[in-house]
Amino acid sequence: MYLRRDIKCITSPREIAIDTGNYLTAPRACLHYAPDMILLGEIRDAETSSTAMIAAESGRLILAPLHINGAVNTIDRILASFPSGKQDQFWIQLSSVLHTMISQKLFPGIHGNIVPNHVTIHMRSTIKSFICIRKSQQIHNAINASSAEGMISMDQSILNLYEKKPIDKQTAVRYAVNTEC
Repeated sequence: MYLRRDIKCITSPREIAIDTGNYLTAPRACLHYAPDMILLGEIRDAETSSTAMIAAESGRLILAPLHINGAVNTIDRILASFPSGKQDQFWIQLSSVLHTMISQKLFPGIHGNIVPNHVTIHMRSTIKSFICIRKSQQIHNAINASSAEGMISMDQSILNLYEKKPIDKQTAVRYAVNTEC
């Protein structure tokens, strides 16, 4: 159990089996408390994804980790959790509720430490339209073209870490998607 002191907010954690029946019903049940933000343990299935999108459409900030490699793969995984007959609706719904995605990866550092690396993707109209028309793989190109807006690809971020020396060349090559760059 974590003891947390509220400073500028009120936190109301909900526990499975005490405050709610199970993980599948918990996100929907918490909407009755009208929270400003919902932190989910993980989005594992279509029902949790759907509830998270409904909550986001109503103006709530949703934070949820997904154990997957990269932001584009995250989009594909969320949408793959829905039955194929309902995916069209959720492509459009997802494009309207996403504002920012943060993808983080931990690398072994040259001093035996762990070096965090993260990429932040702001959902500009170009990226939202790629999601809407099911061209999620085009998002990589949009990220590379948006470096002036503060977006950076995972490969560019890995290269930056290598140049600053917290990771070595072997680690950079091992984790890069495109090792030619």
